[in-house]
Amino acid sequence: MTRRPPPCGDLGLPHAFKPTRRYVIGWRCDYHTPNAVRGLPEPPPGPGWPPGNYLALAERDGTTDPEPPAEQEPS
Repeated sequence: MTRRPPPCGDLGLPHAFKPTRRYVIGWRCDYHTPNAVRGLPEPPPGPGWPPGNYLALAERDGTTDPEPPAEQEPS
C-alpha cells in the first residue's frame, strides 16, 4: 500500500494538482515551492546517479549494459 503525501502546507490558494514534495520548510505543491514563491524557474532534475559510478560511465560511452568483470583463474 502506498502512502499519499500530506497536502501543501501553504495557506495560499490555488494549489497544484500534482502530489506535494518535501522541502525544508515543509510539504509544498508546485505553486508554493521556494523557487515559485520567488518567481524563479524550478531547477531541472538531475541524472539520478552520482558522477563516476558504473551506470554513468556506461551512458557516457554509449553502451547500455556495462560488461561484467572478466573471470580470473583461482591461484
